[in-house]
Amino acid sequence: MAKSAAAKSAAKKKNRKLKRQIRKTVGALLMVSAIAVAAVPVPDVKADPATDGYKIQVLNYAGAGTDNRVPLQDDTGSVTELVEARCGSYVPIIGDTDTIYTTGDQNYQFAFVRTRDSGDYVAVLLNARVGNLDGGKYTIPDKIDAYKKFNLNTSENGLCAVGQEGDYLYYPANRQQKDPATNEYLYFVPGVVDSSTPTGFKHVHRYSPGVEVDSSALHGYIYKHEKPGTDDEGNPITITEKIAIVPYTVPGYAPCYYESIDEWKSLGDENLYYYTGTGEPDLTDATKFELVGSLNRYKRIHDTAVRYIGSQYVEQVSNAAFGQSDWKLGASGGMVTEANASRGVFAGKNNIVTLEIKDNTLYGVGDYAFYGCGGLNSISFADGLNTIGNGAFQNCNNLVSCNMELTSILPVIGRRAFSGCTSLKKITIPIGVVAIGDYCFENCSKLEEIDLCGGEQQLEVQLQAIGYNAFVGCSSLASVTFPVGYRDFEKGTEKDEGGNDVEVTGIPITYFSGCTSLQSIKVQNNDFTFIEKNHIDKLDCDIGNFLKNGQEGFFFEGPAPTSAIYRTSKNHSAAFKYLDEDRFEKTIWCPEREYNDDGSVKVDGHRATFAVDSSNRLIDMEIDEDCGIVEIPANIGAGHGIETIGSSGFRDNCSLIKITIPPTVKTIESDAFRGCHALRHVLFTEPNQIESIGPGAFITQAVGTHGDNCQDKNITQPPELSFTGAISPDSVPFDYAMNPANTINSGNQEDTYITFYSGWPTNLTVKYNPETDKNELINYPKHEDLSKYEAWTKTGGTQGAITYPDLTEEYAEAANNVGANASTGTPVEQAISNSTINITLPAGIESIKEDLFKKNEKLESIAMETVEELEDYAFDECKNLASVTISGILSEMGIRPFRDCEKLTGVNFPDTTNFSCENGIIFGMSGGNKSSIVQCLETRGKGVGYYTVEAGELKGVTSIQKEAFMDCLEIGEIDLSESSVQTIPERCFKNTAGVTKIALPSTVNIIELEAFKDTGRLKVVHIPSNQMTYMADDVFQNGDWRNTPEDRLKDPGNTGQQEIYLECVEGSYVDRYAKQYWYLTPEYGKVSLLHNVYFWNYPDYSDVSEGEPVLYEQAKVPHGEDAPLPSTNPKANNPTYTFKRWSDSYKNIVKDDTDVYAIYGDRVWKVIFFSDGKTYKTEMVEEGKSATPPEEIPEREGYTFREWDDYRSIGVGLDFEENEGTVWIMAQFDNNFADENLCTVKFDLFDGRTNTMSTISTQTVPKGGAATPPAVDVPSGYTFTGWSGDVTKIESDMTFVGSLVRGGSGPNPSGGNGNGNGNNPNPSGGNGNNGNNNNANSSSSPRNSAAPTATPADGKDVPKYTVTVSGGSGTGSYPAGAVVAINAYAMGVGQVFDKWTSSTAGVGFADATATSTTFTMPAANVAITATYKTGGAGNAATNSSGGSGGGGGSSTGTVNNGSTVEVSKPGISNTNVAGATVSGATDNFVVKVSEDQAATDAATSALQARFGDLSRIKYFPMDISLYDSTGRTKIADTSGISVNLTLPLPDELIQYAGNNKMAAISGGALEDLNARFTTVGGVPCINFTATHFSPYVIYVDTANLTEATIDSTPKTGDPIHPKWFLAIGMACISLVLFFKRDKVVVKTKAA
Repeated sequence: MAKSAAAKSAAKKKNRKLKRQIRKTVGALLMVSAIAVAAVPVPDVKADPATDGYKIQVLNYAGAGTDNRVPLQDDTGSVTELVEARCGSYVPIIGDTDTIYTTGDQNYQFAFVRTRDSGDYVAVLLNARVGNLDGGKYTIPDKIDAYKKFNLNTSENGLCAVGQEGDYLYYPANRQQKDPATNEYLYFVPGVVDSSTPTGFKHVHRYSPGVEVDSSALHGYIYKHEKPGTDDEGNPITITEKIAIVPYTVPGYAPCYYESIDEWKSLGDENLYYYTGTGEPDLTDATKFELVGSLNRYKRIHDTAVRYIGSQYVEQVSNAAFGQSDWKLGASGGMVTEANASRGVFAGKNNIVTLEIKDNTLYGVGDYAFYGCGGLNSISFADGLNTIGNGAFQNCNNLVSCNMELTSILPVIGRRAFSGCTSLKKITIPIGVVAIGDYCFENCSKLEEIDLCGGEQQLEVQLQAIGYNAFVGCSSLASVTFPVGYRDFEKGTEKDEGGNDVEVTGIPITYFSGCTSLQSIKVQNNDFTFIEKNHIDKLDCDIGNFLKNGQEGFFFEGPAPTSAIYRTSKNHSAAFKYLDEDRFEKTIWCPEREYNDDGSVKVDGHRATFAVDSSNRLIDMEIDEDCGIVEIPANIGAGHGIETIGSSGFRDNCSLIKITIPPTVKTIESDAFRGCHALRHVLFTEPNQIESIGPGAFITQAVGTHGDNCQDKNITQPPELSFTGAISPDSVPFDYAMNPANTINSGNQEDTYITFYSGWPTNLTVKYNPETDKNELINYPKHEDLSKYEAWTKTGGTQGAITYPDLTEEYAEAANNVGANASTGTPVEQAISNSTINITLPAGIESIKEDLFKKNEKLESIAMETVEELEDYAFDECKNLASVTISGILSEMGIRPFRDCEKLTGVNFPDTTNFSCENGIIFGMSGGNKSSIVQCLETRGKGVGYYTVEAGELKGVTSIQKEAFMDCLEIGEIDLSESSVQTIPERCFKNTAGVTKIALPSTVNIIELEAFKDTGRLKVVHIPSNQMTYMADDVFQNGDWRNTPEDRLKDPGNTGQQEIYLECVEGSYVDRYAKQYWYLTPEYGKVSLLHNVYFWNYPDYSDVSEGEPVLYEQAKVPHGEDAPLPSTNPKANNPTYTFKRWSDSYKNIVKDDTDVYAIYGDRVWKVIFFSDGKTYKTEMVEEGKSATPPEEIPEREGYTFREWDDYRSIGVGLDFEENEGTVWIMAQFDNNFADENLCTVKFDLFDGRTNTMSTISTQTVPKGGAATPPAVDVPSGYTFTGWSGDVTKIESDMTFVGSLVRGGSGPNPSGGNGNGNGNNPNPSGGNGNNGNNNNANSSSSPRNSAAPTATPADGKDVPKYTVTVSGGSGTGSYPAGAVVAINAYAMGVGQVFDKWTSSTAGVGFADATATSTTFTMPAANVAITATYKTGGAGNAATNSSGGSGGGGGSSTGTVNNGSTVEVSKPGISNTNVAGATVSGATDNFVVKVSEDQAATDAATSALQARFGDLSRIKYFPMDISLYDSTGRTKIADTSGISVNLTLPLPDELIQYAGNNKMAAISGGALEDLNARFTTVGGVPCINFTATHFSPYVIYVDTANLTEATIDSTPKTGDPIHPKWFLAIGMACISLVLFFKRDKVVVKTKAA
């Protein structure tokens, strides 16, 4: 027993050991296998929606009967059976071991496979050679024959027919034998060598002796055979006989070559042979060849149906082994992917225009088969179509139509199948399609219609899923209708009416991003909608942003009110149309809706719902009772909106505080807002659209019935109501507000009128004044008040704060910044700053509140259209006021309205006949003639006009207003002798401290109090009147003087009273008056005045500086005479410099304290005598000398030439560099027109070839009539810019300017005027002539004009004029006739651009309502204003929201260093992420990325120079320029400055990711930059450094793509490849097997 137990124990031990060895061996094998699996390379798998997206794609299968389809899954991982079963590609995938055949003509390479559905053998095209095509027509063969390279040896080489499994085929043929030693063919000589007796056979080699080529024997061989014979005489001789030799053949077989098809085709396939042996065949061994007969395997592949265009590519193989094809699949199985799309079978075959499929036998088009076929225009498929692969027709940018039979069995349209088909207009999806692939129709920019619903017959469809971003960029797509049964398997979230997340099924609305023409989306069931977030990648699918950037009037259509799409529309304030009903509805949320911290709705916010029918009739309206702020939607879908607010619309609404009226509203009926006692503000988006407001529509205090929740049933709040909108007399709301009958009060309440606000940014406040019966301006924005601005709230604001109904947080912050002088850099800040310094009072404002503008030192310009009167000192102490324009019906001006306006040189009166301004003097007009002097501006003699006021200027004047010449310190002489003034009013000449002589007319009979007070240099007053009846006491008093010499002794510090001569009639009232005062001396003849003349030397004169002047000598000189020159010449301390002469100012001395200067230098000025566009003379004159006027007298029809501007002392007192060494001398004219109804029109042409201006036509036109533009002969290489301004209605004397410029519109200099009634060709850029001005004096200095604002263009004799743009860009200096581009700024949320306006006559905009437009520059300074109106979020001028923009418009991204990036180039979305860092300078800048034709041309040329053909180059050119911090002035010198710039990738190039390249254009060539790709806020961007500013281009070569990415950082949620699960599993099992311990049983003995 013991032995038996031991044996058993040993056996068990042995078994355990064996098990352990087996276990560890299996464990080791599993570990090795795990390592091997882990090492298998796999492509990157990422959950990036741009690549995987919704995972809808054309799926492939490998080999017959093997199905490798990947199921489409939803977020739960369950298989969606219907889609999974159908979501595959029927295009067979060819294996690496499969044979690739070719056609005999080698035009096609293909595989011969059996289909998985029918089992039939078909051809799959894998390569095609397309030659020249007749008319671009290409036919895909319906049947095809197979051949394979036969390369047995050097003598057997060709394309041979094959059987169905690739075996070569042969046919019977005698085989010529070869010499085994030499491998040469053998021949024999009949009769000499017997070929029939193989025994002892002696062959003849063709090169054997005696064999020669017989050229006459068809290139055969002959044999020279010698034999004995006799000649004719019987003598023995040797006869040489030539015998043709023949090939030595034996029975055998020949390959069925394509070249010899005529020899074997007629035998029939069954009579061909196949080789039964192995290896290379012996073609003479008949035992190894068998007849094909009925064996299917060996039947020839011919007439095989071409059913598919493959998804793989092939490459030719050189030196292939016998039996092998000389074609093989490319790398990685030859799969064509997006990275190598150009390998598609027909990819890039641009000569294919029309694709014909013979007998419609083609079933499937593989991946990228026709990728980039730029010439392909149309294609049609039959109902057998079952596959359109990924990218099948991608970038076929001329493909107009792709017709697919509705009933075709196509289950899926592949990923990017039609992406980039920019000419495709319409497509109908077959009813069997289950899924549309990712990006399928991306950027099909002309696609207008896609039918998803079964065509015209509305057949039932099976569509269940639409791929990621399938319709992005379809900018022409107008509408989309989803099928009735459409269901999608992507789950996401949407908010319910309470703002809480609920789970819904649908797709993100972002699939339609860039569909800018999309008008509607129709959903026909209750379940489908558009989701806010999906569960797969948690992407934000912002429906609100889509609605904001989409087509105005967009709406959803669907079942209501229970459907998911209805709920989505309501929650996002989207317009909604009831399915198959004539009802459009829109719900808006009142702004007071509150949210919790997590974003959910705190309370069910207040809503207002409006419904209209297609005739814009309001059919339903529901407003929550507590909804205090209501914005009536402008568009309730498809352009429909509310046209009428009925009489019961808002009546007795006790909660309504503010309401916005959209432009669709035309009628507000009586009592519409009656009883809305809490209503404070009505905002009219476009008040000019309102056609009528019924009586009592806004009697807000007459309440009928209070609401249950009314908080003020006793109406304790004082009545108050305002309208906001553009001010215009044509505006019905403005007219209603200004109508005294339209009070809002009721009962015993005091009469309350409606306040009218002009809205942001002008913020003018107007109210009817019952005391004056005028529409009165009562307030406007003042700089000192801006820091008090607060955004409007319904509860009011801080004590003392200033607000307006449309004042937002953004506007208030901008105002505060400007008020604190913190910033004026942003467009919004610029707008509010401009509103305080450049003010336009539009038509409709009739008066100005008393003292409203006094002491406003920030005011720079003001324009008034319908103000009827100006009060005394209206603009007193507006020290920076430089521009005033008064149009319309001004009838009265008070005393000195522009007192102490130190910079004002003129007032423009373009449309009024009551006033004019000439050379700084404002005249009252009567019958077209000067009748009164209102005010001589204090800049006369200094900034405008001559220092002598001559008699001709004041001719015809009959009255002078009080203080008319007061404080005019720079005037030296005033001559009223040709006027008819009777009264010299109070303080008329007071404090004209520089005047020395005044001449009064003989008509004067009264001189009032202080008329000549404080005229400290006055020496002579000419008073010829013998009719004087009254002169006030001490009218000539200087300072506080009385009338006795003793006063001087009492006050020796006083400068004293000067002695004054009164030229008068002896014995007259004046004579007697003069004798009462010691300082007055009557003179009965002409008084000879003496003037002080000072001669100044520059002893420290040098090239760098003249030094300080030192008085050299002084003299007393009689009035009108030349001063005697010093007897000795002065000297400079440096003897290098020699005295030249004295300045010409010593001649004709007419005023006191005249300065004459020593001249040492040789500075020479260019002097131009100029008039009406013509240069009469140009000469060079040394500084200080006089010019010589031209002999030719200028002429102007209807005018008389008077004189030239002062041409003495040229250049003295002027800055040589600033004025570019040029002085303009202008002609002065007097108007001879007696007929005010005639206008003079001139046409001045600037010739760019000679840089000269000439008048080519002068016409006299009746006022209101049309001028006839003269014809212009345009030479080759030049362009005529056209005539500036409107010639169809002439209201005043005008000059129109045109230019001949090289190539296109360019500098267009002009000397003509273009403003109102002026006759002034003012090259100095001043206001020109205004009203009925008869004087063309444009001099801007007392001596001669240096044209300070109109410098010659490019150094030529061409003046420029100033453009000032408020609320936009374009400010600068331009020559007349130039085409000026202007662009409106973004005003932020709530404000949209309205139109351009100008207070300057002659400015005609190309499109006044476009944010970016142009106008032709007139010959005058121009002031332009961008006006804005209240609108929805966003802005028409620029995309300041930072959302997806894509289209036109610009956007600004702010960067850390204070510089900004402004992107206006269309085609870049998300421009808010753009940023820049400027190096090499400490200033802030604006980097502008814009569209520019010159940049586009340069980029195109440079790309062509590098690549030649650009058909495969995608590129995005742009101009990158650097501007100062205001964005107005371009930085010319950028040396040392570089910008590191980050830009969003252009929309059309995002798909190419890191394949994009960045280049600058330098010297006409591409200069590639080291660009980096990144993402900013999820937006793909490109980063690069710009070292110079020029054209730039982003481009990609689509024929050379790699798997480039933008950011290789792994994304959360990237899926794990299945191989890792297998490898980890095997490794775990292996470890378990390794470490498992055997169970050891310990036996114990029983006790």
